[in-house]
Amino acid sequence: RDWSVTGVQTCALPISSGNAVTFSTMSVCTVSGSTVSVIGAGKCIIDANQAGNADYLTATQVQQAITVGKASQTITFTSTAPSNATVGGATYIVTATGGASGNAVIFSTTSACTVSGSTVSFIGVGKCIIDANQAGDADYLTAAQVLQTITVGKAAQTITFTSTAPSNATVGATYTVTATGGASGNAVTFRTTSACTVSGAKVSFIGVGKCVIDANQAGDADYLTAAQATQSFRVAKATSKTTLKLSATKVPYGHEQVENLSLTVLPQHSGSAPTGQVTISESGTRLCTITLASG
Repeated sequence: RDWSVTGVQTCALPISSGNAVTFSTMSVCTVSGSTVSVIGAGKCIIDANQAGNADYLTATQVQQAITVGKASQTITFTSTAPSNATVGGATYIVTATGGASGNAVIFSTTSACTVSGSTVSFIGVGKCIIDANQAGDADYLTAAQVLQTITVGKAAQTITFTSTAPSNATVGATYTVTATGGASGNAVTFRTTSACTVSGAKVSFIGVGKCVIDANQAGDADYLTAAQATQSFRVAKATSKTTLKLSATKVPYGHEQVENLSLTVLPQHSGSAPTGQVTISESGTRLCTITLASG
């Protein structure tokens, strides 16, 4: 008996176990669910697995490999460079943040400044350049160097008189003047006007009036010329003292001898000769009057 097939019946079967594909990692990455996180440089290997069931075998593990490179680092200055830096002036504390390696940001300088740790000192006029560097490690690249530039100007100098001006200066007397200056090391020099003269630090009073002493100090490559300082005081007349020297010699006068009196005037100070008259007396009796004259 022949059989004929009058129809076709099909049966649908699942193509897999239906179990979830699970992921696992090793080395430089981790996985949570389907999210892979990179934690280091190197090879990230992701393992994919699927369990079997009554009808299906466990799936053959497959892997995905990812090459993970080192991450970059960035240095950022967090301190503001001073706008009024001067030689020998206030120091500057420099700060900066770096990348995730955790290595310290290291500073170095050139030219017009020095650095110790994070303290920058200004030692000369010009450009102070601060270099900031951060080393890398197994997972992070060395950071690109960054720079901070500061213009350093000349420092000011100040002159201070250290000697006290005389309060009783008189013509003919002298005074030693002293003063300190700025850090250039240049000498403080003095000059005078009017009633006095100066040689080095020795001031001589030559006339009645106001003695003005000017003190000056030159600058140099790192320091400005100091602002002029002055010291002034009055010079008064000197106390006059004149010594008279009287001598007598006998000279013939007719048939007699008489005494010829000679008077020598010795002034204490140089200048105009004393004038006036000198009366010579003996035992209250006026003998003669002499008129003083130069020569």
